[in-house]
Amino acid sequence: MFRFGFVLAALGLATPALAQSLPPAPPTAEDQDIAAMVAILRANDCRMVAADIMAASDTDSLTMERGRELGAMVTLQIATGNIGVDESGSTLVLPDHICGGAPLAPTARDNLRSLLFANACQMPKDAAFAAMDDMGFDADVTDFALGAMFTFREVTERVGVAMTVNGFETPAEPTALVLKDPACPQDAPQPAATDARAALLQMLADNSCAMTIDQAQAVMADYGLSISDIVPVASALIASGDATEADGLLTLLPAICPPPAQ
Repeated sequence: MFRFGFVLAALGLATPALAQSLPPAPPTAEDQDIAAMVAILRANDCRMVAADIMAASDTDSLTMERGRELGAMVTLQIATGNIGVDESGSTLVLPDHICGGAPLAPTARDNLRSLLFANACQMPKDAAFAAMDDMGFDADVTDFALGAMFTFREVTERVGVAMTVNGFETPAEPTALVLKDPACPQDAPQPAATDARAALLQMLADNSCAMTIDQAQAVMADYGLSISDIVPVASALIASGDATEADGLLTLLPAICPPPAQ
């Protein structure tokens, strides 16, 4: 049996008064299944036992098992006011405006996906939670939405690790949330190591062939580089004798330093 009331009570979820509209991220299979559930409710006087919604579906994807999987997504719809639930916790009821055909308002999960998508599909976790708080979603609600996204593999967490290689120190990057979607840059084919080497050489060339890690971090995104790209390439350059490192300053030998970009 599907029950949603106790989850809402435990989290204290409520429709945020300050939620802002963001350009939506691309829809997922979960979005399509929620839309199918709402369509079934509309076709049945906007009130049904949750299990009966799955039984009434004429699609192969919206099965009873799938309904259980979508529990967290439905809870978020309820929290946002798109779907109501009776005292039993098992009968779903559409409010009048949704029953009449109004679109679903974005949930906390929708806003978090859109927030990440609007920021090149990744953000420091703390910054994402702060932005969600500004939109009216407190940490508990955002954490619940994030848990649903982890369940459906919509997001991963990248934990920063501090590294020291040949004296070239890199501070740990902040833990980041990374949206997984075919439209996201990081899900495209990654550049080959030779591309990273060429990009690092060009970055150094554009900066008199010598840079500290702080200087590199300030401009590396302009060259399509990250710390994880720079450290192994810099280490290889030092090991091959093509660069030197002293007091945190990486310096290319003049023989391999390309001309600055025009």
